[in-house]
Amino acid sequence: LANRIKRQILERGRVGRGWLGVSSGELTPERAKQLGVPFEPGVLVNAVERGSPAEKAGIRPNDVLLEIDGRRLDRPTVLPQMVQLLG
Repeated sequence: LANRIKRQILERGRVGRGWLGVSSGELTPERAKQLGVPFEPGVLVNAVERGSPAEKAGIRPNDVLLEIDGRRLDRPTVLPQMVQLLG
């Protein structure tokens, strides 16, 4: 994390923070069954903000995010941290 921040400061003169624009929750086996999708640890998208990068990328409520930037998403608490590092 420190190296990433250092690189951003050297390259841009500031630290950037990524923003996706979703609210999310955990995909449980029960919720996966309700949605008719196979259960796999991931992040369930509850809502998408208008005009957000998520909306522009075609992410919709009830989508299941399994990875971001090639890194596995196994619980919702990891998503904001990973997105911020992409800034």
